[in-house]
Amino acid sequence: GGRVLNGRDAAIRSTGTWDNSMSCAEVLSCDGDDWETAEHLTRWVKNAPLDDSDKIYHFTAMACTLNEMEEGVAPTDARRRPDQRLMEEQNYPAANTMKVKLEEAQRARRRAREARIAAEGPSAKYEPKWFTKRECEITGEEIWRFTEEYWQCKQTQTWDRCPVLYLEDEEEEAAS
Repeated sequence: GGRVLNGRDAAIRSTGTWDNSMSCAEVLSCDGDDWETAEHLTRWVKNAPLDDSDKIYHFTAMACTLNEMEEGVAPTDARRRPDQRLMEEQNYPAANTMKVKLEEAQRARRRAREARIAAEGPSAKYEPKWFTKRECEITGEEIWRFTEEYWQCKQTQTWDRCPVLYLEDEEEEAAS
């Protein structure tokens, strides 16, 4: 189980497993491991598997929708990966060829970045596009915080800060 805190006090107690169901209840009182809660309410139950789920890696209906394309996403969005699209179309040889090409390009970008750092020093180090490193106000640990800039870039379709990862002509080439 887990708990949701209200300041330092437990406010909600959760129980369940990630792969079956989850329920939660308001915490009425807590003394060490002795918890008094209101009635637990079921908040999530795993759906039954889809027909022929063995042919789609036992994905749930929701998991199948996670890779659906959305208009206006960054050119670096993983849903644009041409090897994934080819795999979804069950064109496995072309998907594998494309995956190798993408991985080789990624390694080449890493080598170029490392060479740039070696030549120019630490100031040439890669910085994430949508996250900044900060200190957590609660724990003091170093964390990465989302800058929210992605949403402005998506709204204006200004993607010039994104590297080129997937080339559409490569996707068409692999499919043929």
